[in-house]
Order: sequence, then structure tokens, then C-alpha cells
Amino acid sequence: MKKTTVLGVAAVAAATGWVARAAWGIPTQIGASRSTVQPYAAMSPRYRDRQFHNSEPSSTLVPGTDDALLRVKLLFDGVGCSG
Repeated sequence: MKKTTVLGVAAVAAATGWVARAAWGIPTQIGASRSTVQPYAAMSPRYRDRQFHNSEPSSTLVPGTDDALLRVKLLFDGVGCSG
């Protein structure tokens, strides 16, 4: 075998090994199963009855009120405009 062929095969083998090692944990990183997450979630004070609960009540904005208009202006000013 030529030296370049041996080096090429070694490079492909090394690259394949690197890709396989990098991809090994992808399924759990994308979304772990409930049974995997449960022990960690159980340590949270906000986790009860197999779900997370907000510690503070959420606020609602009534459309057309000053608070709602100001928040929309501050957060979304110019977003989605074509001009």
C-alpha cells in the first residue's frame, strides 16, 4: 500500500471516530426521557405533581390598555415592518 493511501485511511478512521464520539450524547441532549429528568426535577421546590409550577402568578395584559401598548412598543418596535 502506498503511504498516501495509509494516511488517507487513517484520517478517515480518525474523523469517523471523532464524529461518532461527538454524536454519542445527542439523543439525550436534544430531549431526555421523563425518567432521566425526574430525579433532577424532584430536587426543585417548584416541581410538584409531576410538573413545574410558577412561584409567582403570571400577569395578563388587557389589549388596548396603556400598559399593554407601552410593552408592545418597547418590545416589538420595528419587528416585522417592511419599511
